[in-house]
Amino acid sequence: MKEVRWIEQGWSSDERFWFHHVSQGTSTLPVPYNWFLALEQPELSPLSTPGLLSDPGYLSRYGFIPSPKQTGPGTAYQDTYASFLGNPDGLPVGFSKLPAAPDPVTRAMQPDQLGFTCAACHTGQIEYQGTSLRIDGAPAMTDLGKFRNALGLALSQTNTVPGRFGRFAKRVLGEGHTAAQAAQLQGQLHGLLARIEQLKTITDTVAHQNVEEGFARLDAINRIGTQVFFTDLLGAPGFDARVNLAGNSAPVNFPHIWDTYWFTWVEYDASILQPMFRNAGEALGVGAKINLINRAQTLYKSAIGVQELHEIEELLAGKNPHSSTPGFKGLRSPAWPDDILGTIDPSRKERGQALYEELCQSCHLAPVSDAAFWSDPRWRQPNAAGERYLDLVEIPVLEIGTDPGQARLLGERRITLPSYLDIPGTGAGNTGLVDGTFGQMLAAVVEKATTL
Repeated sequence: MKEVRWIEQGWSSDERFWFHHVSQGTSTLPVPYNWFLALEQPELSPLSTPGLLSDPGYLSRYGFIPSPKQTGPGTAYQDTYASFLGNPDGLPVGFSKLPAAPDPVTRAMQPDQLGFTCAACHTGQIEYQGTSLRIDGAPAMTDLGKFRNALGLALSQTNTVPGRFGRFAKRVLGEGHTAAQAAQLQGQLHGLLARIEQLKTITDTVAHQNVEEGFARLDAINRIGTQVFFTDLLGAPGFDARVNLAGNSAPVNFPHIWDTYWFTWVEYDASILQPMFRNAGEALGVGAKINLINRAQTLYKSAIGVQELHEIEELLAGKNPHSSTPGFKGLRSPAWPDDILGTIDPSRKERGQALYEELCQSCHLAPVSDAAFWSDPRWRQPNAAGERYLDLVEIPVLEIGTDPGQARLLGERRITLPSYLDIPGTGAGNTGLVDGTFGQMLAAVVEKATTL
């Protein structure tokens, strides 16, 4: 690329960088942070040593956007976000370092972890004639499935390919490590690979339900359900978490997220009204640890970064759009960059405007740049805080004619939980279990996790 251009959307470079790398408390990848930095690319190269898996150029093949190395906070968040670690190892947009902390389930100290941020799925890029246009809040072009497969292969080859474990141990433990330390590390690697294989054996039983996700698509809702109600419940006493396992059958593209704070519905399928509930559920889905199994510790204790999620939402929302001159004042939708993509043909623009008004505007309302958008009767009256929210148009699935799989998930997927979790549901005799819909059960778990 001859040029990298972040399109102007109302954020400073420091605010953008913070959004790209602030941790929301997640341990998305199943390896400690320093292990990920030490793994080699899963490519067999008999004449040379493979590059590192964490190399930005290598990760870009999975759609990840390179990001600069920076330690600690910049000027824009020196006070507000004082705990922000930055991006000390130059990982791509959407990767974050979670500092060492006690595991919510066992209370044992865990090393630094590696997680995904909101930006991993909601930062887009377009490459055009040597220029990389990068857009905050836009759909990501990543293929997380292929990336997970590459990580699994890298771990396996570290264990089996001659020479790889020795180089891995030097990077993790240092040049002067002892044989005993190397043996301990190798035991940890064997244990991790065994857990991954065990989990794969179980999840393969529903693989026939899967629909390939691929680049720019993910079945995020089903994956949240599997993480919270299957993975996080493995090992629960007297409970078989496999009852909650389902395939990834409803992948959809990542939606854009600018302006969404000011909509009545904050989930595009008209299922969630409260931004923090959506964000906390998303954090659990991408690996924020939560205790749902160890009754000797505090149930629902989690690693969710509630404060960070609130600050992310404030940055996205900006000030009240109806204060002073009407207009969204947080993260704004990108303007067409004439100097890169060329000037829009005026006659085609005029025809496009007419088509939009005829075919689209009844659902999507007038363009945001029009005064008619801000005076539309769908804007609700101010609440106690003086904020007004846009009452979105809802269209039944049968009428819109799109694939109903994702839209029906929260209401139709059934979840069974052990009664000790104290979640309301339909009792199943004297089995010690309760049953309910996915949406009902997830709402209860998120509420308990965020009100401890």
